[in-house]
Formats: sequence, structure tokens, C-alpha cells
Amino acid sequence: MRMLTNLLKSSNKTLHLPRLIHSREIYYYYYYYYYYYYYYYYYYYYYYYYYYYWNSTLDRHKCIESQS
Repeated sequence: MRMLTNLLKSSNKTLHLPRLIHSREIYYYYYYYYYYYYYYYYYYYYYYYYYYYWNSTLDRHKCIESQS
């Protein structure tokens, strides 16, 4: 992940507007850009899913404890 972040930082420095005319550079630039955000979206989705699952198991335990 750190390598990808460094790659994005370096690409921001090297890919100036005049050089963005080349379609290949545009393609790779946006490919890494969307891959970076896709990774974070997946990470947060997993985090909230885990958080929801953890809360639901806690609620279930509370229910069982209150019934006993």
C-alpha cells in the first residue's frame, strides 16, 4: 500500500499538464488513481461490515444474558 501511495505521489510530480496529452499516461494515471480509491472503499466496506457484525453479536449476547 505504501508503494502505491508513493507511486501516486511521484506520478503527481511527474505528470504535468503538457505531458498528460499522451493517452497512455492519462490511462495509467487514472488507473492507479481509481485503484487507490477502490482499495480504500473496499477497506472501509470491510471495516463497517466487521463493525456491524461485531455489534450484532454483542446484541445477541445481551439478549441471551437478559433471558437467562
